[in-house]
Amino acid sequence: MMMDVLRDVQPDDALTKRWYKIRHDYIELLQDVVKKHETTIAGVRMGSVKFILHVRSRKGLDSLWKDYCSGKLALEFGEALITDELTTEDKSNITIRLEIQESDYEKGCRFFESLQTDPTKRELPVRMSKWTVEHVRQWLLDIGVSDSVADEMYEGSIDGEVLEMYTKDDLNDNCSNMTKRDTSLILYSKERWLESEKQQQSPLRQEAVIQETEQDLSRGIEREIQDQTRPLRPEPKEPALLQDDGRSQPAVRPKAPRIRDKPSPKKEKAKKVATVLPQQILETTTMLQQSDHPGDNLDITDQQRPRQPPLQAVDVEQHREAKSREPQAMEKNKKEIPPGDGHASIARSTSEVATTDEARLRMLLTGDERGELDQSYYPVLIANKPATPAENDTDAIARQFGFIKTIRWTTVLDFNSKSKVDGLCKLYHEDRMVSLQQPELFKDIESDEEFRNTIEFPEKTVWVFANGREDDHNIQAPKMAMPEWHNIRRRDVEDSVRFFSQPSVIPKGRAVIMFLLLSEDDIDILCETFGKLSSSFQSIQSIVCIAEDRELYSKFVSYVTKWFSTKDEIDKRSLVGLEWQEINRIMMRMNGVNQTTKNELPSNLRGQCFLSEKQKDEWNDITVVCKNECENTDMDDTSPSYKQFVKRKELDFYHGEKVDWWNFAIGEKEKKLRKACGHVLKRKGFGDVLRKVKKPLDSSRSGDSLIVTVTLLHQPGAGGSTLARHVLWELHKDYRCVVVNRVTSRTVNQLMEVRHYGYEKEHAKQIPPVCVLVDNLDDIEVLDLIADLEEKSKYVRVDGGAVCVLLHCKRNADPDKAIKAKDRDPDLYIPLTQKLIQTEKKWFQQKYIELEHKENEYKTGDYIPDNLLAFMVMKEEFNKEYITNVVSRILQDIKGNDLKLIKLCALLNSYIHEADIPISCCDTFMAGTWAKGKTIYFTKHTLNWEKSVSASFKIMVVITENRTIKILHKSIAEEALRQILRESGDQSLADVTLEFLNSELLQSSSYSRKILAKTTHDLLIRRERVEDTKTGFSVLIENICKMHGSKKAITILTKGVEILQDAFVAQQLARFYLIKEKDFNMAHTFAVRALDMNPQNPYFWDTKGRVYKAHFDTLTEPYVLDQQALSDEVWNEVFSLSFKAMKTFRKSYEVSKEAAPTRIVYTGLYTELNVAFRLLQVIHLCVEPFRTQGDINVLQMYLLKLDLPPGVSLPAWDSESQTQVRELKNRVDEVLEIMDGKTTYYKDGSTANIAGQKLDEMRQNMRKYSIIYNKYYGEPQPMHKERYSDKDPMSLAEYRRRLVDQLHCGSFHEIFDRAKAKQREVLEDSRDLLLKNSSNFNSFDLRILICIYLALSSLGEKSVSADYVYQEFVRPFYAMDRPKDESCWPSFLMTMFLWPIKGMASERRDRYDLTEHITELKRRWDVDRKFSRARLPQVHERIRRQFKSQMRPRTHFFLGQGEGLRVFAHITELHATQGKLDRRDAGDDLFWQSDLVKERLVRLEGTLLNATSLLHRFHKDKDPIDIKLAVPHEKLASQESVTFYLGFSWNGPVAYDVTLSTDAECRDDHTVQPSFRKAYPSHILPSGKSKVSPSDNLSNIGRLHMEREKVNKKIEELSSASQQDSEKRKLGKDEETIHKSQTYFKRQLKKLNKELQRVWQQDDIYDDGYY
Repeated sequence: MMMDVLRDVQPDDALTKRWYKIRHDYIELLQDVVKKHETTIAGVRMGSVKFILHVRSRKGLDSLWKDYCSGKLALEFGEALITDELTTEDKSNITIRLEIQESDYEKGCRFFESLQTDPTKRELPVRMSKWTVEHVRQWLLDIGVSDSVADEMYEGSIDGEVLEMYTKDDLNDNCSNMTKRDTSLILYSKERWLESEKQQQSPLRQEAVIQETEQDLSRGIEREIQDQTRPLRPEPKEPALLQDDGRSQPAVRPKAPRIRDKPSPKKEKAKKVATVLPQQILETTTMLQQSDHPGDNLDITDQQRPRQPPLQAVDVEQHREAKSREPQAMEKNKKEIPPGDGHASIARSTSEVATTDEARLRMLLTGDERGELDQSYYPVLIANKPATPAENDTDAIARQFGFIKTIRWTTVLDFNSKSKVDGLCKLYHEDRMVSLQQPELFKDIESDEEFRNTIEFPEKTVWVFANGREDDHNIQAPKMAMPEWHNIRRRDVEDSVRFFSQPSVIPKGRAVIMFLLLSEDDIDILCETFGKLSSSFQSIQSIVCIAEDRELYSKFVSYVTKWFSTKDEIDKRSLVGLEWQEINRIMMRMNGVNQTTKNELPSNLRGQCFLSEKQKDEWNDITVVCKNECENTDMDDTSPSYKQFVKRKELDFYHGEKVDWWNFAIGEKEKKLRKACGHVLKRKGFGDVLRKVKKPLDSSRSGDSLIVTVTLLHQPGAGGSTLARHVLWELHKDYRCVVVNRVTSRTVNQLMEVRHYGYEKEHAKQIPPVCVLVDNLDDIEVLDLIADLEEKSKYVRVDGGAVCVLLHCKRNADPDKAIKAKDRDPDLYIPLTQKLIQTEKKWFQQKYIELEHKENEYKTGDYIPDNLLAFMVMKEEFNKEYITNVVSRILQDIKGNDLKLIKLCALLNSYIHEADIPISCCDTFMAGTWAKGKTIYFTKHTLNWEKSVSASFKIMVVITENRTIKILHKSIAEEALRQILRESGDQSLADVTLEFLNSELLQSSSYSRKILAKTTHDLLIRRERVEDTKTGFSVLIENICKMHGSKKAITILTKGVEILQDAFVAQQLARFYLIKEKDFNMAHTFAVRALDMNPQNPYFWDTKGRVYKAHFDTLTEPYVLDQQALSDEVWNEVFSLSFKAMKTFRKSYEVSKEAAPTRIVYTGLYTELNVAFRLLQVIHLCVEPFRTQGDINVLQMYLLKLDLPPGVSLPAWDSESQTQVRELKNRVDEVLEIMDGKTTYYKDGSTANIAGQKLDEMRQNMRKYSIIYNKYYGEPQPMHKERYSDKDPMSLAEYRRRLVDQLHCGSFHEIFDRAKAKQREVLEDSRDLLLKNSSNFNSFDLRILICIYLALSSLGEKSVSADYVYQEFVRPFYAMDRPKDESCWPSFLMTMFLWPIKGMASERRDRYDLTEHITELKRRWDVDRKFSRARLPQVHERIRRQFKSQMRPRTHFFLGQGEGLRVFAHITELHATQGKLDRRDAGDDLFWQSDLVKERLVRLEGTLLNATSLLHRFHKDKDPIDIKLAVPHEKLASQESVTFYLGFSWNGPVAYDVTLSTDAECRDDHTVQPSFRKAYPSHILPSGKSKVSPSDNLSNIGRLHMEREKVNKKIEELSSASQQDSEKRKLGKDEETIHKSQTYFKRQLKKLNKELQRVWQQDDIYDDGYY
């Protein structure tokens, strides 16, 4: 409403001043006038006075309009305003003219009508998304839709959220009874409802607005009256802010009231109002800036501080000069200001001040008057203690410095020792992840890398208490005065500044240091720190000093000017006089999007589940998509920057940035309001993926897979990641949705915490599953994640359904083929290709037109569709011709460093799609561009290079929000690289690669260089898997070899080692020399270099061993093929290489136990055995006397140290060779024993069963190895017992052990295989043989005898006394144990035999030591499997690229009923498998209740502690034993009595079939093993079968030699026949037959030689991922 005061004469200045003076007194009368119309005055704008009215109801609106139309309202205003206090002169010529636009009245009517469509509508929830299916049905009937359609939608469970998303096509497709009339009714009514929903505000917010505006009105008018004591026309007393007079001054305001000053009652009331809706403060200031006519927009709700003149300089002389110019300025302004327009002039001046403040602060911080503190900056905060707030004003800090917690600070130096109690730290710590530290931590840092890990940089803000900390009594760090601080703390604080100023921590030129002068507290210490900051960061240009108090600033400047030539330097970087609340408003706007309400998670419980921002940040491996994502912020269409924000989000996405949740939120809003296309295309697979993900999310069936993985296989660039996130967006209101960013040891814990968040224990079984997106992760990382999830989920109890549903987004060149190839489960796989269907093409056409319309409207060039590369490439379905043309068009406008950077970026993205380059690594490279960037004249601030590059550069290269750049798609990168190389003419792929390695990018000292180094590492060594095979080297190296030869590849890899100092690149170079060049010396050199860099990596030891082995194979190959004798010189080299190889492979195994024992480590063992047996083959075939004298028996006798046959001499070796060759058996025995232990101890605990397959394969190989072993170490044939005599008991004992091996009773598995086959006699014969060694028992004899006795007992044989076996065999076996031995056998057997049997006497007096043996057994198991969860250095990262096996201990024996050894029941007696014991096999629920189990096993009693353990007391005087449950118990009845069966595992005793004592008669299925059958994506599971079996390889060599000998013998016979005398030889046909046979066998011999050569050279790689 606008009001003019009209008079026949022009008002003079005095009248105008009096009008302003009395306006405050009458404003309350005006409020009374409008209040009867249910209306309040919400704002006043000057010029022609404009009242902003807030009408509460339609009734009030109608009465207001009626009085206005009748003139009554104007009369009432006149009576209230035109009084004697206004003027004592004649008032007849003064009238009040009111104007209310009819359009405003009609708009108000429509608003209230939309809220009152019909009576039933008011009964529905305001938000359609909250409607139930009943609400939807009621609404459909109310708007006149036919009953059949309403019923059909009701039966289809269509609730408000689904209805809100429904389109015309959806309605017609899903409702068979739908008519055109019904469709039109639904769509029209839905649109009206959603529009009214958007406009309606809650009563609480309306009241808050009203209260605040009323208070602001009074407060603003009061200040305005004070202001009007000055002349109406502005009198500039100081130079303009941006006037460059050679002495630039800081922005300074007159001294404002301090926080600690006691406020007036009106101010106190205003503060209370302001705390209700702090956002209103932000909105009003912004409204002034956006107005086209600032003078018309002076809203008194903006008057939060005393009215002040424009910004002034602090210099006194300049102030005097300005005063002298006042009269001239006044006269000039009088002429310029039209009569009656003085108030508008004042308003414009105030608006300009506000705008200038913000622009200056933005430019000081970012170098851009519209700049934001995005992720390209590293913000640093320096602050002292805030001024003491007024009494009871507890929100002062938050109100004035709320922006602190919206910024992710790199570090903070806080000089307030109680900051965590009532200062800035408390404000920040409540909402943000922060690492609280003392400055002394930065003293004497030895390794920056390790120190960064210690302080968790950059994941957490490092908050340094620079002058003590007094909130924690455990920290002795009191506040110090300046002298004491200078002597004690100054150096530590300077060390912290020095650390963060390093380019390796904060890249040069990217620090933004906010120096806040909050009070006089520690001002002298702050000044000292200011000097150190300016020197450490080598410039003052990164520092912005902000102060509210001018006197405080002057004091500060007077001190710090000693470090600078002039005060002017500091003034240029300062902003002074602006109130902290105004600074807060500006900074909040600079931050872009600010959270206004708490994050909310979906919950199936009553009420809401809120998630703190701090907790959300602490889950730093994942991103949680909240229920109110994009709704709980200040960024909506009421925000002045909303349009710019929407534009940026849309254009970023179409340029190639990853889709943002805002793209979905904004797109949905646009679709509803403008019938636009939205930002994101709903791809053809959307419904399929959504359905397949929702199915397990909604399932509640018992027995379902607890983890379900749905895989989206998509072609690169087809929008798979976007589609997957689109599905998550569709689900995020109803399900907890998470995106996995990386996989660490904490990731699964974070996922499970998200699942449980907000639920109490009593609701544990009803917690719904979590939907997890896994995108752009390595296959092994995905498998590790699922394996860890499986392990955690086994302990989760649900009534039914899943615990976690994974949506796995995986790139694949041909998704359709991949899914069909191996009969994938159709419920778990969805393909997505680059090919668009017709509806998708239509969407792109419409969106293209929409973008063109936007460009025509705004004419900025930003919306030109052909410049939105990601959008257009997908629209054109990756058409090669289009890509060629568009890349050519873009590149022609790019020159210099921009083009060079694109070339290097194209190189990376051509070979690694996901690679990106950190922006900070490009700073030096782009120094020229940076220097040419826009410089702000009064701040001397240069824009970062990425903001100064050409528009064409930004089209080609995506600048991400993560401070990186990349080319969006591989095909574009490849084309760009091809065209740039073609244009250059003289550069090759190898040249570009060398240019990249030598570039400044990799010489950057930035902390983020390690990211680029990791990308380069992948570029040089990452091999690609094509179906089931891998490339020999990285694709880049393979291409360079093919195009330019091996020498270029070697040059590049050598440069990679030099630049990266990467051990893995050195290893690849060693492999290259070994495989491609057969240069063993250079291969050895770089294998050693890799080990020098990292000696704790088993891969590098393995590579070194393979260099020795390959050299050995190559050296011996011609001798083996032709069975030639080795010369002494060759033998010495062969001998040296073989033993070096075996020692190196053993070292590989030893190191791997430390590095990665969560998986089976046997590659080193296999290769060690392989080299040993190959050496024996070489000795047999190429060393005298074994080559020509006798057969294999001679070699056996030599190796077993037996007397050789008469006439056979020893080989002509030196004594060292003789000794080591004969001692080779000990090495082989040791390896075989380790492998036997692995297969005995372990079982696979994972559903994937990768480790289980490897264990089975190991057992099979051991059987084959035993054949090869017996070939060399078996008893020489024919057997002659006379070879041995009692005079040599050791040889006789070894003879008996060999006989036991030949009876296949030499291991635990073989013994119980014999027992299972009922081969009692074989067992007894083996027992009797070993008992004869009683005077020379070794650990093998004792262990095998114990196993044989247990096996015979399992066959039901009359059992010997357990005490006898214990005394005669178990105790001596334990006595032979070595403390450092990794064998679990001694402690395992002691645990079994010392277990107390109730009611049974025993001579085992030491059985009270049982707990010690259990502890030792667990320790040895843990040692065998120990795994450090410490944060590994970068060089160790690849160790975790191999699938982690979930190895679990096997249970072979149970505590049984009976006497003697019958107290131990082997699982074969129960007809059980490991699967049955774990209850994995379907249909085995009754296993534990079977008569066989009840009769054979004994039940023990115990007390249940929790779901995973119980206590069993075996003796009243001994502590109870903590026994682990084999399967977690469903009933968490702590301290309840239970019964159970006891199993003996390699990790201690285990409780099976744990049942509450009260449930003995009514057992349930609480031990049923959970299902994980849908957890692992089959297409990425590594093959359980090895490509090459070393045992097969050795067997093939032996077989081929035998076949070759036969063929040679046949050829010799034929040759002999052909040389007979002609009289004795048959002529004609027989001669022809002989000739044909000779030809045939010679051809066979040639084939065998070729095959033998191939097998001999074949590298018996057991695990492809290991080498």
